[in-house]
Amino acid sequence: MKIFVVLMLIGMLPCIIQAADQRQDQDQKQVKIKKQVNRECVFRIPVFTQQTLHKYCRDLLWDSLNIWKNVFTLSSMKVMTATIPLFLASKPADHIVHRQFYDPVTHKNINQPSTFLQFFTTSEDAVAIPFLAFGSFGIFGRDEKLRRQSQVFITGLLWTFVAKITLKEIVKHDVACRPGNGNFPKREKWDPLYGAIPSGHSSLFAYMGTYWGMQLGPRWAVPLGAYTLTVMALTVATNRHYLSQVFVGAGLGVLFGVAASKTFDGLSKFEHFSVALDTDYRGNPAFTLAYDF
Repeated sequence: MKIFVVLMLIGMLPCIIQAADQRQDQDQKQVKIKKQVNRECVFRIPVFTQQTLHKYCRDLLWDSLNIWKNVFTLSSMKVMTATIPLFLASKPADHIVHRQFYDPVTHKNINQPSTFLQFFTTSEDAVAIPFLAFGSFGIFGRDEKLRRQSQVFITGLLWTFVAKITLKEIVKHDVACRPGNGNFPKREKWDPLYGAIPSGHSSLFAYMGTYWGMQLGPRWAVPLGAYTLTVMALTVATNRHYLSQVFVGAGLGVLFGVAASKTFDGLSKFEHFSVALDTDYRGNPAFTLAYDF
């Protein structure tokens, strides 16, 4: 319930700020007033019709294809080239860093951050807030560009989540073992708990910071980057992941963030081309390609 209240406040904040700006600018020239009226609120009430639903599905399919295409381009793969040295360099320090926050003799967590920081950056409920806030613009955003940016963001977020879940299931090696954590039963070396690589929180926050940083510039890249680094640090400090595992998660997020940003930047090249799942004249499922001349 608290999360929904917070989301409502976040949604109302742009309207409140805009209303204050209008009161301050009411004595300006008529041209400026007209421009201000066109931006009364960044939100709109969506109208769902069969046509809009088809458009959402078409865009989802088209964006997915382009994101995966961009994942395997040379410029995107450079991210993985940079991630591998970070992983190899930080792997020997995993247990050294881990011992600063965990006592293996007593099986207790030590030097833990405050409960507020843990909740704000690692709680499943709290971390959903920024993703829901950015994602809401895909439906409720008044500006068409902002809506498409958010829709591409949600599509890339979906595939980032799928990729990290797939890697967690595939990698069954010592590098994927969970670190000792006093909040969970102690596990022996011969019975490790896998599924720690890549770090899910690190990958999702790195994706969000990379995508919106590339789309909106340094004013958003700096705070979102700082937020991502904070989440990565607290993930290690709370004994959820080793240091090397958060670097792999961050690399995965940056990879998909770059690919999704390139996908949105390339949309204008294909504005006359469309791909859709539809039905033919007999009502059977059909896959359609169209180009407007």
